[in-house]
Amino acid sequence: MVRSHAIGFVLLLLISRGTLLGQASTQPDADHEAVAKRLERLNRVRVQYNLAYHQRADWKKVPLPKAALPFPDNYENRVTFTYYNGFARWDTVTSESTHKWAAKNHLAMEDLLSETNDGDQRQELKQEGGQWVGVIWAGRRPRWWPLELGLGLLIEGTIDGPQWLTPSLLAKMEGRVTNSGHYILAYHDTTGLHYEWEFDRKNAYALVGYTRSFAKELIVRVTPTEFRDVDGLMLPFKIQMDNFDHNGIVSTNYTATISKYDLRVERAPVIIFPVGTTVLDTRTGINATMK
Repeated sequence: MVRSHAIGFVLLLLISRGTLLGQASTQPDADHEAVAKRLERLNRVRVQYNLAYHQRADWKKVPLPKAALPFPDNYENRVTFTYYNGFARWDTVTSESTHKWAAKNHLAMEDLLSETNDGDQRQELKQEGGQWVGVIWAGRRPRWWPLELGLGLLIEGTIDGPQWLTPSLLAKMEGRVTNSGHYILAYHDTTGLHYEWEFDRKNAYALVGYTRSFAKELIVRVTPTEFRDVDGLMLPFKIQMDNFDHNGIVSTNYTATISKYDLRVERAPVIIFPVGTTVLDTRTGINATMK
């Protein structure tokens, strides 16, 4: 009788453990699904923010190639980013401080720069001293700034260049849960680069960290903070991106300070060149004036 009770207890224990193990094995799938739903919600977003750049003081002493332009030590510009299912547009208003830096270095700086990217081509529209200038590029990759990385919309640094995150790319990533209860998605590319996204499961899967590294050497770290509820999504209102040198010291820093989100973008963000704009199509070499 005692033996049968013991056997029953062991069976009950095994069944209980099996249930728990089963839940543990399916939980990463649930976490992955939650992250995928979050990405889907961000597929039609417009964000207004200020972008500030800071360079470590001793980096000014680093010799530049003759063809390279000097870069301002600090600047801050106003940006509107619009994203719609793989189509993106960046509208940047140049700050007075950036204009002063440009004038000091005898450079022409646009007052307004609009850029789009749809995967097949990239367009630019600049306003310089009241004059409009347009450029059409062939197949240029999307640009990456703290915002795109801090929202989890983009993977940068791959052998193919920056890429928008898609469900198919998410499916290739490995997931795990940390001791603190955060969910980590990891991706390795063929060059040995390692990428990680860290999500807070207790805060509606808010993205709280992103890193890119090589051979355990940190290259880029993005830290979103100041989260607020935006239409059911926990989104950051400040995102900091640090670039590291080979000594593990921050060399440059970008900070995006967000003022507004809109999750109801209804159409792809295109550029319509104003009448009178001179447009260079780099694919054909033709320079035309819009009429």
